[in-house]
Amino acid sequence: MSGVRLLSGHGQVLFCLVRNSDATMLEIGKETGLTERRVSSIIRDLQHAGFVHKTRDGRRNSYVVDIELVARQTAIPDSSNFLSQASPSRRPAI
Repeated sequence: MSGVRLLSGHGQVLFCLVRNSDATMLEIGKETGLTERRVSSIIRDLQHAGFVHKTRDGRRNSYVVDIELVARQTAIPDSSNFLSQASPSRRPAI
């Protein structure tokens, strides 16, 4: 199970930025296992989607995550409805 990840690269980068808004691409890459180039691409995606806003301070970037937007986009559907749609062999025992 060591290769299983519940978050996509976008989710991992977003989580890193929430924890450390001043993290560099290199630091995020080391924490997530992604290349700096991939981290840069993901941050651009997150900016275009409105999840992340970048500010520049000298040579460093700082990021602000729009937590409200993230919460709205990642809302989990009503679990009772979700479970009722699962096939009987995939339903967890409750």
